Amino acid sequence: MKHGNQFGLILAVVILLCIMYFSSVITGYAPFLILLIAATAISLISLFLVHHRMLQVRFSIFNAVILLAFQCWLAYTFFTRPAGARFPITAVFPIVCAILTFLAIHDIATDEATVRTVNAIKKIKKNRKK
Repeated sequence: MKHGNQFGLILAVVILLCIMYFSSVITGYAPFLILLIAATAISLISLFLVHHRMLQVRFSIFNAVILLAFQCWLAYTFFTRPAGARFPITAVFPIVCAILTFLAIHDIATDEATVRTVNAIKKIKKNRKK
């Protein structure tokens, strides 16, 4: 029914991950890049599954778990870094993306509940006319 909020939130996740990707290309640490590419790809897949809400929720939950694991990995790397090493502001983007993904999941689930309620009401009205 309403695709604006969930589309915007998932699009924001994709944009933040792309920004983080391009800032990570400079450092060239391959495991981070692979995880970023995977998270971005899952976000893009979830972005275009608008008419398959439950599948979109599943992809979004999987993406949020990946993003939280990635943030934990970044936190571990931050606390075990050598002296003098700096972390850019983009190191907190995975947690921001995970929060936005959880908000999108909430909107998708609300939309699915609304659609199911409307379908149930239509079915009741159709049965009454008979």
